[in-house]
Amino acid sequence: MILAVRLKVDNGKVSEIETIVNRLGELFFSPDGVLETKNQDWESILPAAQRSTREYMNDAANKYFEGFSQDPKVEAPFPGAIWPDEKK
Repeated sequence: MILAVRLKVDNGKVSEIETIVNRLGELFFSPDGVLETKNQDWESILPAAQRSTREYMNDAANKYFEGFSQDPKVEAPFPGAIWPDEKK
């Protein structure tokens, strides 16, 4: 199981709690993937040339919600996360 917790503290009090639980056999269960990215910089803003376009991000968001329809016809674009050979 992978468990992640994020707490936001304002003036000494917890104002937000975010949790993620992922279990063996679930779609995004990847302990090796978590360990491979542990030393990556998750704080700095990406240079403009490395960012996904606004259109790409909007398309991904739209496909995400379409995936919850009764008859989904799209796959969310998560290059490398699910389909390692897919490029953005």
